[in-house]
Amino acid sequence: MNNNCTPQSRHIRFPPKTSQPYDLVILGAGCAGLSLAYNLSADPDYKGRVLLVDRKVQYDRDRSWCFFSPDDATLVPESLISHRWPIAIVRKGDESLRLSLGSKPYNLVDASGFYQHCFERLKEDLRFSIALGHSISEEDVLNEGGKIVIRLDGQSYSTHQVVDSRTDRLIAQTSAQLWQVFIGYEIETDMPVFNSDEATLMDFIEDQTHPVSFMYELPTSRTKALLEYTVFSSTCIAPESLEPLLEKIISERLAGKAFRINRTEKGVIPMGLADQSQTTNQRWLKAGLISGAARPSTGYAFLRIQRWARSCSEKLRSQAEIGLAHKDPIITSTMDRIFLNVLAMTPHHASSLFFDLFKNTPTPSLIRFLNDEGRYLDHILVILSLPKLPFIRRLF
Repeated sequence: MNNNCTPQSRHIRFPPKTSQPYDLVILGAGCAGLSLAYNLSADPDYKGRVLLVDRKVQYDRDRSWCFFSPDDATLVPESLISHRWPIAIVRKGDESLRLSLGSKPYNLVDASGFYQHCFERLKEDLRFSIALGHSISEEDVLNEGGKIVIRLDGQSYSTHQVVDSRTDRLIAQTSAQLWQVFIGYEIETDMPVFNSDEATLMDFIEDQTHPVSFMYELPTSRTKALLEYTVFSSTCIAPESLEPLLEKIISERLAGKAFRINRTEKGVIPMGLADQSQTTNQRWLKAGLISGAARPSTGYAFLRIQRWARSCSEKLRSQAEIGLAHKDPIITSTMDRIFLNVLAMTPHHASSLFFDLFKNTPTPSLIRFLNDEGRYLDHILVILSLPKLPFIRRLF
């Protein structure tokens, strides 16, 4: 595999021409699809044959995933962590919080390392066939004799189970309470300007067009950082529309210091997406962003996907029903729904709401809540940290 993580041939191991059905077809080799495939491959007791299909032919550093260290240290291999921040910063106007994260530092997984980690294992596993450069349309999927049949390059491959993690048409087909839209530059300066021990999670910006706007800053050295401009929007807008403001903010913050842009990240994350994990065919499961992989109130997805991939692989091994991809406890889903309603109806309060959340909630409790590891008391402390009137209004 070369430096930009692109497989060295269009098909790593194209499916053989055989009438033997696959036990599983995974559509989409992004974070969710690759995580599931990796967990299955890491299980020597899994006896199934798997076909992994994706439209991409090139894998590069197209994104970064961040999360607080989980309670289960085995959930993310240590080799995937490219940086850790022991301090988190939150800013609103002239106010600033500096939070010591203790045993729960903020972690960075670079996409290039993740893709390489997964493909290197899968390339050596004869249980897996991998076809890249293929978009599967509705016309390519058939029901024949109670089996699902996938057509690739004129050949038909049957399977007992499909996990569909594609997000190609996510934006066009779905609605959400809010959309988290971002664009970021990884920049490098000639002079040291950053503190690589501090991750700025939210630095709120006054923007009349987008009331919920903030900078997200992840320094990985004294001269290198990922700087992202993020908005919560009621409509799904193009990330590129935020580029002029990002450039203006970077120029102002560096105060004329020379810098160069190494790469760009951009994306759209649905917040409060209606459950779309079920299809008319129980053997066709939707996964990834389309099924709620991103936490509705935050957009965090990486740990949720890793937990799902581990659980799903265990069920596939035991031939148990896979069930819903993501299902939050009632207290969590209710709090997320109300919080998003408050943000959508009163976006001018957003900076105060988030700042109060970080300021008034004990840091360990807040991290557990954000990490989907919250205990009952953690939820109570989060509720008590926020102003009551806006939430009571939205509740009723």
